[in-house]
Amino acid sequence: MVDGVLYTVQAPNDVMALDAVTGRLFWTYAYTPEPESRPCCGRINRGLAILGDTLFMGTIDAHLIAIDAKNGKPLWNTRVPRPSPVTRSRMLRWW
Repeated sequence: MVDGVLYTVQAPNDVMALDAVTGRLFWTYAYTPEPESRPCCGRINRGLAILGDTLFMGTIDAHLIAIDAKNGKPLWNTRVPRPSPVTRSRMLRWW
């Protein structure tokens, strides 16, 4: 929650901004994953992060999307590499 606005995401990748007191919906951003995306464990999502007025959402089909927190419009959308067993182990060692 930031400045009275609750940002949440529902599976698979729909972001909503709600008034934290009344529950009134300010906006919704709906992202449709690529058809070949198959989550292994039911309807899941990757959550949200916020920095300033920008929300960041990782998607189940390996995209990172920046969304304007004020109006719900996408700022950019980029595909990220899917981790392979090699890169995944490197990331774990780095952390």
